[in-house]
Amino acid sequence: VSQSRYELQTVSIEYKSKSDEYEKKKALLQEEKEKLLEITNKIKSAPTEVIDIVAIRSQLVDNKNQIKAVSEQNEELHDKAVSFENTVASIEEKIGTFDRDRYNEVITKATEIETNINKINVKLNEEKQEVSRLARQVEILDTVPCGTSYPACRFIKDAYAAKANIPSKNDDISFLDGKKVELEKLLDSLSADSAKEQLTILEKLEDKRKEFLAATDKANILISKNKAIIESLQSKIELLEIRETEYNENKEAIEEIEKLTALKGIIQARANTLEAEVNKLDSETKSIYKKIGSLEQKVASLTEQQEGNIVTGKQM
Repeated sequence: VSQSRYELQTVSIEYKSKSDEYEKKKALLQEEKEKLLEITNKIKSAPTEVIDIVAIRSQLVDNKNQIKAVSEQNEELHDKAVSFENTVASIEEKIGTFDRDRYNEVITKATEIETNINKINVKLNEEKQEVSRLARQVEILDTVPCGTSYPACRFIKDAYAAKANIPSKNDDISFLDGKKVELEKLLDSLSADSAKEQLTILEKLEDKRKEFLAATDKANILISKNKAIIESLQSKIELLEIRETEYNENKEAIEEIEKLTALKGIIQARANTLEAEVNKLDSETKSIYKKIGSLEQKVASLTEQQEGNIVTGKQM
């Protein structure tokens, strides 16, 4: 019985200690909750919104850096566009020194002359073949000893006719040869190869001109796009600067809200810790209270048994 009573006394002391700690922590928790409510009401009643000045200034720096980079890119593009335009002007100046119509006229005339020379060559070939044929006919007179005695003979008559035609055919050949030489000299004087070469150079210059015009257009398009980007960034900067001005004008109020918000976080953390401790103490206190009840029953039972044993001893 004494041991049980001692155990009951120890547990009761522990219960008292836990109960006191529970009440103390509970009171502290209530204080923290009241502080939280007060700070929350102050934050809600503040007339000025919280402005994240660090983020605003970071965005300002970022946007200004973007404008600087895009502006520098535009300067480079402008220099390129001017260089391209100067190159186009130089090419156009060179193109102006070429006479396309004259080159085409020379080439056309040369083509006509070459066609005529080819026709003369064909005619010369035909005439020379004809002279060769007539010459073979004339050879018959050399193979017939009495050729002059039979002028009515068809072969002999054709041979004499061929012999008579050969001089005129040779004259035709000489005329055609002369005409051919004349045309060849005229063709050489035209310098058609040089005209073709000049046209090739002209076409290359025109291709280069198109290339640089396209590059100029591309650079100007990029410049226009960059200008639009710069305008957009400048609009953003203006809005951010307005926000920065608002912050500076209401700096004290804003900083007070920031302090209250930070303090609210600290108190909330303390309150959460206290609440966990209070819940734990409440559970432990209830457990000890049940243990006390059990021990009290045990002590009462043992006391009753002891008293019963004493009475029985006296009776004996």
